Amino acid sequence: MLETMLLLLVVVSALVAGAIALKTRQASIAAEDEMVALTQADRFLASYVAAHNRLPCPATATSTGVEDCGGNVQKGLLPYRTLGLEGTMAAAGVGQLAYQVQRGAVDLAKVASENNLFEPISFGGTTYNGHRAFGYSGTTADFCQALVNGTAVPVQPSHARVGATANGYPVAYALAHAGRQDADGDGRLFDGLNAAAEASMELPDTGSLLSRYDDRVVARTYGGLGKMLDCDRFTGSLDILSLATEVVEEVKEKQESTLQTAAIVTTINGVKAIVVGVSIAVAAGDMGTATTYLGTASGLLSAAIASCVVLVGCFEIPHAAASVAAASVAITASAVAIGLNATALAATITAFGLSMAAAVQAGQAQNITIDISASVADSKTAWDNATAARTKALANLGVAQSNVTSAEKARDTANTALYTEAHAVIDEANKKNSPKDKAPVTTSTTAYDNDLAGVKDKADAWLLAYQAYNKAVDALKQAKETAAGTNSTNTNGDSAQAAIQQQINAETDPAKKAELQKALDAMKAQNSNGNNAAQVQRLSAQIDVLGADIAKLDVQIAKESDAAARADLQARRDQLQSQKDVLGAQLASLSLDVASAQTTKDAAEKTFTDAGTLLNTTKQNAADKFKALPYVANECDDDGDNCKDVDRTFDGSGRVLAKLNDLYDQSKGLYLVWWNKKEAAKDAQKRYDQSLTQEADAKARYDQLAAISTGGGVGSAQINSVWTGAEDIVKQIDLRGAIR
Repeated sequence: MLETMLLLLVVVSALVAGAIALKTRQASIAAEDEMVALTQADRFLASYVAAHNRLPCPATATSTGVEDCGGNVQKGLLPYRTLGLEGTMAAAGVGQLAYQVQRGAVDLAKVASENNLFEPISFGGTTYNGHRAFGYSGTTADFCQALVNGTAVPVQPSHARVGATANGYPVAYALAHAGRQDADGDGRLFDGLNAAAEASMELPDTGSLLSRYDDRVVARTYGGLGKMLDCDRFTGSLDILSLATEVVEEVKEKQESTLQTAAIVTTINGVKAIVVGVSIAVAAGDMGTATTYLGTASGLLSAAIASCVVLVGCFEIPHAAASVAAASVAITASAVAIGLNATALAATITAFGLSMAAAVQAGQAQNITIDISASVADSKTAWDNATAARTKALANLGVAQSNVTSAEKARDTANTALYTEAHAVIDEANKKNSPKDKAPVTTSTTAYDNDLAGVKDKADAWLLAYQAYNKAVDALKQAKETAAGTNSTNTNGDSAQAAIQQQINAETDPAKKAELQKALDAMKAQNSNGNNAAQVQRLSAQIDVLGADIAKLDVQIAKESDAAARADLQARRDQLQSQKDVLGAQLASLSLDVASAQTTKDAAEKTFTDAGTLLNTTKQNAADKFKALPYVANECDDDGDNCKDVDRTFDGSGRVLAKLNDLYDQSKGLYLVWWNKKEAAKDAQKRYDQSLTQEADAKARYDQLAAISTGGGVGSAQINSVWTGAEDIVKQIDLRGAIR
């Protein structure tokens, strides 16, 4: 009996062990089947994204495996028919899987054609939109961008996730297998969150709790799905292609712009040559008037022309603001103005040739044939003329300096004669003394030298007042011309603007018309700078803008709590305030109108008149010192008896006054002549210095144009910023391990 019981125990134990092993094996096989189904479904979803650039919507229990995108549903069953698995063995394993897709934070199941999120980068930090012109939307890059956007959205309870709200995380999608039984006993195969209606599933690593959960979950985060699709490499490649495309387009645009600009500059230089020719005629007409002011029209016109050059600059002809003191000086100044404008005309012709040559170099040389030999010859003529002008200016300077020397000698001779005559008058008075009973009364011959020297001081003051008066007269003249619209700068500028406007009206190419308009706007801006009223208006507008910006900064400073940020804002405000103060000072200096200029001129005229009166008074007072020089004469009666000493005076004032007038007369005094010659020599020196610069510039322009005409270079090549940027792109590609 004992042996039988032992045998039964062994048999039962074997049966129990076999049953346990069988059950364990079945559980293992079931787990493997569950993971196979989940893995297959995960792979099918990734393939669907690659083909359609979106995730499918969930299927409902009644849809028999077809996605249902209505109502923005995020959780349901896996749409195996939509995935293309109908009729396959895989469908049997995945058909009943639970499936949820993210449609809350971002809609990853959105129709691909409606997804237009990705924009490649560009140089300026903005996006490059060229590919959108071809209707490219709903691409893999757009889906990748949706994944990136999802990571930036704060998690909300309505967003698809795994895990409870407290410890869960958002997912792109998740899959759940229900296991073999209803472990939690709620009448549904899915357990826990997997059975809930809300868009949530259990965490993938959730284990069995007292046998109340036997589901399995697989989830893909935004980053995990992005890595599966290799989004980083893909979008990075598109960024590189975008930058390269932008470089090509910008280079092409620069080439077209250069060709258009060269053509426009050539036209403008031709217009300027005509305007300078008009200026020469104006200056020639002014030569006949001895009281014409220096630089009428010609200097101002040349300055306006120089300001409107786009590629090649003309000589800048300065405006002579001083009024002409005498007829001879006025005639000389007008002649110089003609010479300067002739030089400017030659320089403009040179610029015309340079512009044509620039057009050849900017375009395709084999398709453009332009003979610039005439421009080379003209530039050589301009150089020769500049050399001749420099030689003449040097000769004029020599004559002016010689005139100063002669006038200085005449002045010194007259000054010596004055003191010699004054001393002689006193000596003659002293020699008339003939007393017997007392010592003779005599006057020191140098007693009144200080009075004579005082006349020179008043003459210097009168000449300075004379100079200030002339400047005030010229300023009033310019103010009146500006107010009346007859200022030579405005008149000549209007002629050039009208010529360019005609070209704009006749031009049919929109690109060329736009470039011409830019040139016209620039010329108008330059002319506005020379117009008092326009400058006042422009500065007032700038001051108003700065005032508004300062007010905004004041509000930001008051609200800012961070000390460092407040300091930065305050520094910016101080900078804007400084700019506003500078513009305010400029506005104050430009606010003089005709009335104020008239007031200034009247004040200068009174000062000049008063200085002249004081000069004459001081001169007369100095001469009066010699009107009653005392001496003693011994006089006797007719018989020669009864002799006595008698006080007498000697009058030599007329002789001294004549010498004073020789030196300090306000119309022809030798001191005035010397001063005028000295000022003329200063002007001659300035003109000679200018001629040196003009000759050097003319030579440089000839050398440049001659080099272009013979195929030579025009200076060291400058690396374009576009190519520098392209070089940086290539370097970055190499650093990323890509291919050039």
